[in-house]
Amino acid sequence: MKLRPGLPISLYDLKDSLWYRPALMTIAALILSLLTVQLDIYLFQHQEIELPWLFQGGAEGARGVLSAIAGTMMTVATTAFSVTLVALQLGSSQFSPRILRSFTGDTGNQLVLGIFIATFAYSLSVLRTVRSETNDFTGFVPTISVTVALLLAFAAIGSLIFFFHHATRTIQASVVIDRTFNDSHKLVERTQKRHGAANRRVLPEVMTLPEQYDRLVMVKSTGAGYLRDPNIDEAISIATANTLLLEFHVGVGDYLNPGVPLATIWSNTAENQSDRDDLVEIASRVRSCFEFGMERTLEFDSLFGLQQLTDISLLALSPGTNDPTTAHSVIDRVGTTLIELEDVSGRQVACVDDDGEIRLLYPIPSYEEFARLPFDQLRHYGAADPLIVIHALQTLNQVAGQVAPANAGILKQLAMEFYDGADRSTWVPADTQRVSAAAAWALAEG
Repeated sequence: MKLRPGLPISLYDLKDSLWYRPALMTIAALILSLLTVQLDIYLFQHQEIELPWLFQGGAEGARGVLSAIAGTMMTVATTAFSVTLVALQLGSSQFSPRILRSFTGDTGNQLVLGIFIATFAYSLSVLRTVRSETNDFTGFVPTISVTVALLLAFAAIGSLIFFFHHATRTIQASVVIDRTFNDSHKLVERTQKRHGAANRRVLPEVMTLPEQYDRLVMVKSTGAGYLRDPNIDEAISIATANTLLLEFHVGVGDYLNPGVPLATIWSNTAENQSDRDDLVEIASRVRSCFEFGMERTLEFDSLFGLQQLTDISLLALSPGTNDPTTAHSVIDRVGTTLIELEDVSGRQVACVDDDGEIRLLYPIPSYEEFARLPFDQLRHYGAADPLIVIHALQTLNQVAGQVAPANAGILKQLAMEFYDGADRSTWVPADTQRVSAAAAWALAEG
């Protein structure tokens, strides 16, 4: 299964790569060097303009300054890259390997590395134009270009100070949790906007198709990987152009093996279309709407955002880490996320054409799936810690009071399971009493 070469996916992958912004800044620096050198040639060779604040040294001095800047920038860039690798290693071992993408995609890290490498490239590019005066050649010192190189060096020094501060903060638990939460929050907003499009309707339950719909063909996967982002608009266009209904059976974030059903092509016309010659081509086009990758991403996989938060709490509760405070912070953020998800609860989305005919059905995670993902795992790994149990029960109680009654019932059921699954073998009676008090709202009748 090939990746769909869509522009949004490409931009998303580039944004989270460590080389994206440094590469753009390096190209911009090379272009700037060409422009400043041409400006030097025009102003100083033709008009003999002298400005006291520009570089005043000769050719040897210019070579020395540019060489020193270039050598220093490469050394500092190597050091900064090493510090970034250490942060990646600490983040992977202390929090979760699934948050590494947020480190490599960090704008601050990318800009700092970009300034160092861009200054290095600029200095080398200008260095090649410096000429000493000889019997055969007229000397040339690009004073404006050397001055700009000095300014870039000062900017690099300032960015280095920022980088030291930024690198130390990026590995703090509160910063990592807050960043992961913000990523998940933005993902929820994108999901709301996507499902709230004019031609889409969120359905509370999976639609049962009327009898007049005939199943024409089942589209199956030919590759393996995580489903990243089905091309919904293209699928609607295919179904509309061929007067068909497409039903997707897999959702964003699902891992699929070869041969797994991706979609069903339905016909709602009286004509028997099972012998249509174009069904094979249509099935191939539908199959190309599914984009697969080697990992889940935070572009449209809303469950993955919550999974990242959960992973941080589970690693914090492991015997090797033993950091319940971090787990408490994660539970707080999970509660906020579940409140925000109240607006996107459903089971399926129906997409219609301009005439109001349903052309596509695709599944979305239910509210229960979102709620169970963190709390089922926390119930298993935090069952022996009464403080974790109490905090989880209190958070569920707070969230249940701010969501719809149906979703509040789901949270109440989770709280009862959390209470029943608690490991009380090492608790003192006071712990049992506090846990019971925290669960009183869920255990109450009615």
